[in-house]
Amino acid sequence: MPVEQIVSIVLYSLLGIFAVFGFLFGLVKGFKKATLRLFIFLLFIALASLLSMPISKSVINIHATINGENLSFSEHLTKMLLNNETIANLYASSPNIAEFINVLPLLILNAIVFILLVLSMWFASYIVYLIISSIVFKRHKEPYRIKDGKNVISTQK
Repeated sequence: MPVEQIVSIVLYSLLGIFAVFGFLFGLVKGFKKATLRLFIFLLFIALASLLSMPISKSVINIHATINGENLSFSEHLTKMLLNNETIANLYASSPNIAEFINVLPLLILNAIVFILLVLSMWFASYIVYLIISSIVFKRHKEPYRIKDGKNVISTQK
């Protein structure tokens, strides 16, 4: 085998090894950041799911005067649903359907509150992620600084 071919094989092998190690180190670094982001986001989603029902229950029980009647939002929405003749017949025919129609306003409001909480928690979790990742994944000091308009190599640590 000629020397030139051996040298080129060694050089290409070294290039391949450096490329593979660079890829693996980048993958590990990115995996750490993605795992941290996912963990923080899941904590905030769990918080949103815990808060959505109490918020929904407190909002649905607020009394308001609509068309001269002072009822809670739940009662207003149930009354609006029962104005439909088909729903009113189903309500009268089955106690299970009646219970479902009574709970339906709370279910709808809970879904809306949960979506709004998830959106707000997504934003809040990103801010917390930025703070934590800036502490955990500190960037190294720049190898140079600009002094008098010229790049100067930093030798101080």
